[in-house]
Amino acid sequence: MAEFDQIKDNIGHLISINAFFSTTKNYDLAKIYSGSTRTDSEFLSVIFEIEVHLTHHAMKRPFASIEHLSKFPEEEEILFSVGSVFRILNVDDRRATDSYYLVKMIMVENDDDLNELRSELDRQYSHYGNLCDFGSALIGMSDYDRAERYFQMLLEYTPESNPSFGLIQNFLGIIYVNRGDYQKAFEFQERALKFWTQDSLIQSNQHHIANTYVHLGAAYRHRGQFDLALKYLLMAVDLQSPTTSLAFTYNEIALTYRKKGDNRLALNYFLKALDIDENVLKLDKYHPELATAYNNIGEIYSHLDAYDDALNYLTHALEIRLKGTVATHTDLAAIYHNLGTIYMKKNDFTKTLEMHMKALEIDSQIFHDDHESLATSHHQIAAVQLELGALSEALYHAEKALRIVLRSQAKENLSLVSSFQYGLGFVQYRLGNMGKALKMAEKALNNLLACSAEHQKKMGAIYNFFSLIYEEEGDIVKALEYVKKAIEQAKIWAIRNRTFELETYLARLDQLKNKESERSFTSGKMSLDHMTNHDDLIRQFNEEFQRTSSTDILERLRLINNLITICSRHNNFSAVFKYFNEANVIYSEHQSSNLITKEQLDEIMINILFNTARSYYRQQNWTMSLKMFEKSCDLVLKQKDDNPVLPEIYYCMAAVYGHLGEIQLATD
Repeated sequence: MAEFDQIKDNIGHLISINAFFSTTKNYDLAKIYSGSTRTDSEFLSVIFEIEVHLTHHAMKRPFASIEHLSKFPEEEEILFSVGSVFRILNVDDRRATDSYYLVKMIMVENDDDLNELRSELDRQYSHYGNLCDFGSALIGMSDYDRAERYFQMLLEYTPESNPSFGLIQNFLGIIYVNRGDYQKAFEFQERALKFWTQDSLIQSNQHHIANTYVHLGAAYRHRGQFDLALKYLLMAVDLQSPTTSLAFTYNEIALTYRKKGDNRLALNYFLKALDIDENVLKLDKYHPELATAYNNIGEIYSHLDAYDDALNYLTHALEIRLKGTVATHTDLAAIYHNLGTIYMKKNDFTKTLEMHMKALEIDSQIFHDDHESLATSHHQIAAVQLELGALSEALYHAEKALRIVLRSQAKENLSLVSSFQYGLGFVQYRLGNMGKALKMAEKALNNLLACSAEHQKKMGAIYNFFSLIYEEEGDIVKALEYVKKAIEQAKIWAIRNRTFELETYLARLDQLKNKESERSFTSGKMSLDHMTNHDDLIRQFNEEFQRTSSTDILERLRLINNLITICSRHNNFSAVFKYFNEANVIYSEHQSSNLITKEQLDEIMINILFNTARSYYRQQNWTMSLKMFEKSCDLVLKQKDDNPVLPEIYYCMAAVYGHLGEIQLATD
């Protein structure tokens, strides 16, 4: 099914046949062989109609009629040779009338796109001018089993004095990294490094040493040892230049920062790599390294919530991969994964599921059943099934994801394991199994606390998860304790990343405080979060405002602050700014007044400015948000007594500076 979907998605593009291709001139016979009369829904009936120009004098991939050689001449068989290339012209769905799809193709030989692609593949896989080139091509096709057998055979027959010996060790290390066997990857990369650093070879093989450092760094990254990974990658940078493998190394550095959660630094390195690829190396537009670069940049833009930019880059990456990549390539699966992530954030859950299922189908054909990529696919599918309300399917995939990762060598990456435990725990929470959910949350937290790297975003999510569980069990005090912990983690994370977790957790804190208040008092006003209709609440506050005497300045400003808060939470920003202007008029008119002290006036205005700034923050208007936070901060600093809102203002200002890319100011 996936292979046929790829044909449908690539009308106008090329398809290469990697075996002898048997066809017939007899249309009725083709219908019989297509299985169009079958009724089972597991199979699709497809007929390929091929156009061939017989006027071409020379064919690189010949074809011939073999009916005179066949035992069944009535079949009128025409055989196309291995490697024949066709352009897909059209896919016609004739199931309603003829029970099959008709795919129209034309054979191509001297096609510009084809020649360009062939030239690029030749440049890509002809680096060494020896037997290693063939194995390198197998790795490029993600055919890791055959690549391993091939290089193991070369290793057996290659003496250690042969210059290819180090390359073979290096390639075997690359294979094992891609298959998730990091211990073996380390062994072979260390052997390669030992070979290249021999006294007689060290000066003439700096580029091989650098490449080995890069692959060691990649292996450490997969194991969650990010600082060690960066150490080796930066050692490689010192040995490289833009015309060698520097772009690849920048890409690996970016991947490591992405794993550390520093998306902006990751984007910086991805863009550096792309600049070298496009402007220094001037790679062909169909070069697979460009597809990798576009895919990675698209993923980072997705994390930064820049969905249009993300889709542009990912679509470009997909176009390149579909044109020059086999249908079972890991990089193609990676693009589908990232597209799935974007559709998930856009709440298009059907499309999300489609993308992740395509990725899983590809990965299942490439990797062994204990590979972390399969675990990731099941984890992502569980998340979208949860959104679709398919809780049984979500539970199946979440449990399978955790089982796979605990069987794999990725189990040493405690941050990754923690994510899968959190995912399974959240499914149990949705199923109402609070005991199982709490157990998984505790495991996830313990694993994350054991990590050497900081993971504030994940930590915040897990603390918030504890809060949800305890709230469901009616323990509001515990729920409050954990949501406060979540807020502290989100504050740190917000400094360097474009994120709204902090706003979410602050809203939960208000909600839980209101719940706690309701348990403590038998009467009182209904909390903002418990009003089912915010329009009724706005009307209520407006009526109180009208009834409040014009001389009661403090109460009038308090009511305006309430109106700003409730309108902001419901994204009614025009109303927020209208009420803020009213408050500002009152504040300006009573700078010297017998109706309210200057301290009282400033104190309530601090809250009004702060809540208005948060409204601008929600709108991602960083300039106005910062301006309001600064005004609020100035008033606080003029007060004689400490104001408890000051730390919150500083944290929010840091978050805004982070969004503006002013990392030093954010840290200060």
